[in-house]
Amino acid sequence: MASLNPKRAFTLIELLMVMAIMGVMLTITIAAFNSLGSGTGMRGAQLMTRSQVSLARQNAISRRVKTRLHIGNTKDSRGYIFMTERDDPDNPNTETLIDSTNYLPKGFFFGETVAAPQLATPYDDDVIEFKFDGSADSAYPDEWESAVSPRAKTKDIVIRENRPGGLVITSVVYGMTGRLKHWTHR
Repeated sequence: MASLNPKRAFTLIELLMVMAIMGVMLTITIAAFNSLGSGTGMRGAQLMTRSQVSLARQNAISRRVKTRLHIGNTKDSRGYIFMTERDDPDNPNTETLIDSTNYLPKGFFFGETVAAPQLATPYDDDVIEFKFDGSADSAYPDEWESAVSPRAKTKDIVIRENRPGGLVITSVVYGMTGRLKHWTHR
């Protein structure tokens, strides 16, 4: 005798289709999370650079010493930034490390600029010097050129993501005030 309520089950094809749809949704979600990570990494690099510039300027004003901010890249294309201060104003070769070296998040580095094409070479620093009044000056007098703001005495700091089509941000340090402004995203 046949049952009055036959039980219906899913076929193998229906189960495979559901699994394929779930796989596509998972792929899209993973791609979205990867792009979200690069945005937060750029934000972290931007905030660290801003805080280091502010700290170097603050040190120059409060301690009344010339403070240098060194920006460069390691051999594995990872950006670093550190501060030194000039102990003896008469002897420019005496510098003391103020703080430990800080590194940009993995996958980010400082890009070359109009004034600092040497940043493409590992461990070749670009230097910004802050004076007692908080104004900024290049450690080398001919290096104050900016692609973003060519008419003012400014210096660009470019942060790049180390991947094809990666994020790029340019910050500008103004010479007269030492102020940092984040300018462009590409």
